[in-house]
Amino acid sequence: MTRLFSDKPLHALLAFAITVLAIGYVITLGYEPRNVAKSLASGVSGKLDGIWERGPTDPIINLQDELLPLNIPGPLDAWGGSRQHTITLLFKAARGKYKLKLEFYDCHESQPPLLGIKLNDGQPYDHQMKPGKGAPPPYGIVNGVLTFEIPVEITSEKNRLTITGVKGSWAAFASLSVYDYKYNPAKSLFSLLSKRNHAAIVFCLLILSLGIFLSAEGSFKNSIVNMTLLTTTILVSFIICEAIFRFYLNIKPEHRIIRATSPDEKNENPEGAGYTPATMIDISADPDLAYVLKPNLRGFFAGHPLKTNSFGMRGDEVPVEKPANTLRILGLGDSVLFGWGLKYEDSVMPVLAREIHDKLGVNTETLNTSVPSYNTYTEVKVYQKLGRKFKPDIVVLLLVGNDFGFPSSMVEPVRPFSLKKSYIVEQLRRFIIPYVSDSSSEEEDIVNRNTWERMKRLTGGEKEKRRQWLEEIERYYAKMAGKDSVAASLRDWAEMLREDGAKGILLYYPSSLVLNDPASYEQIPGTSENINDFIKQAGKQYGLNPIDMTPTIEAYLKSTGKASQKETLWLNEGDAHPKEIGAEMMAEEVVKVIIEKHLYKH
Repeated sequence: MTRLFSDKPLHALLAFAITVLAIGYVITLGYEPRNVAKSLASGVSGKLDGIWERGPTDPIINLQDELLPLNIPGPLDAWGGSRQHTITLLFKAARGKYKLKLEFYDCHESQPPLLGIKLNDGQPYDHQMKPGKGAPPPYGIVNGVLTFEIPVEITSEKNRLTITGVKGSWAAFASLSVYDYKYNPAKSLFSLLSKRNHAAIVFCLLILSLGIFLSAEGSFKNSIVNMTLLTTTILVSFIICEAIFRFYLNIKPEHRIIRATSPDEKNENPEGAGYTPATMIDISADPDLAYVLKPNLRGFFAGHPLKTNSFGMRGDEVPVEKPANTLRILGLGDSVLFGWGLKYEDSVMPVLAREIHDKLGVNTETLNTSVPSYNTYTEVKVYQKLGRKFKPDIVVLLLVGNDFGFPSSMVEPVRPFSLKKSYIVEQLRRFIIPYVSDSSSEEEDIVNRNTWERMKRLTGGEKEKRRQWLEEIERYYAKMAGKDSVAASLRDWAEMLREDGAKGILLYYPSSLVLNDPASYEQIPGTSENINDFIKQAGKQYGLNPIDMTPTIEAYLKSTGKASQKETLWLNEGDAHPKEIGAEMMAEEVVKVIIEKHLYKH
């Protein structure tokens, strides 16, 4: 080292300077927002919202302990007293310069409010909001167009922030935060793993520094050779590790990180949230399940309360061990058995429990493992991986027409030879996200029915590229779809039921029957075979108890004088999910089979 500095000190100094530059660049990547105060708003109307109508007192809220009210009315809102309202927010923070960030679910579509914002005794700030969509609660998605930030300076430990609806109509809060920036080493690493240009800059600077340093001892030519050899060794070693890691993820898919969430988003199931089919599920690394219903949800879905237990089943918590003197019935299905658009107590499984108790005098417990857009293959895998542990006496599997297709979402498979991304980098990045507060949620590319629809609208080379990608997904999940897949799944299910000493009921619910029109009978896709006939054959072949709801629905149509299922049983004009009466009819038919076939004996 002494000789280096005496012979070619400039080389060593230059190498040192470049190394410092690389380190400094990495440090600059590590600054992230730090919340000193933050509060969320419920996605549904809460206890504070009625205060606008009850009198002149406006709410005072402690940001550390309380939720924001969902709405702040404007002077144009009669329901708010047709006057200005002010929300006062109290919080503690150290003195310094910060930013105030406000996010909103929505606001009035033609009369967006002018908000007046004031911190302590500082200068007031007026913000004119952009028009929203004017949608009513419950809400589930933040409208990014309405988000805004303003700089604030805090001069006191105890602070008082006021927000006033000065002009216009209402706005619906999503969150409020006061933040500054801090250095986080995890953020530096996350940035290097997230952006290739960051990693490339740092890598090139370090290689350049090493090359200059080595040139102090030898010729420039030798330095180039050494740098090339080192770079090649690093790249080849990484490629070998990447190949081994991809093989590992294929044989151990449960160890793959599919979805990563930042700390600010970890509480993504706040009490009273409004959920969509996308936000109430978790993507699963297990390709047999694709996705599962999130556990412990407490909110709203499709206009009704949504509650799930710790096993991700809709309904109350249930013990694994079956209670004594109790008939336990487990349901396997998709959105129909799940109870889409219905209160849970009006869906098939709870109605079934009440019907059996009334007619047989038996204490009955029903478990509902149904998840919207599951298909038969997935439902049988749910029984194999979850349902069997509850040792049900009877299992009801609901079959509908789209069960012969793919489930609504599928995880992109690990591609052994893809050059588009590194799975090592991807998994490291997702592992680090929980330690980086301003990182966004990210997930593996999810293939769903909407993806296919978007692909149809693409043109040129982009469409062809997308089509090839989707065809690869289809081949990967081919075992899930088609008549043979459904038949094999029912066969496997029947075998498990025999091993478990349980009885199986195969319940078929059509969706678009028209009275006296055989053409309205659903056919298995790609064949001329009616699903009605398939159900009967499968029941006989596999020792299941088939129930075809077609005759029951046709009899109901005759009794009501209506011609079609759409007129009488659909939730609404555009939604084929059954109303309460449809759930009742299914439950009644299941009870009949249980009694007639003596599927349960005291």
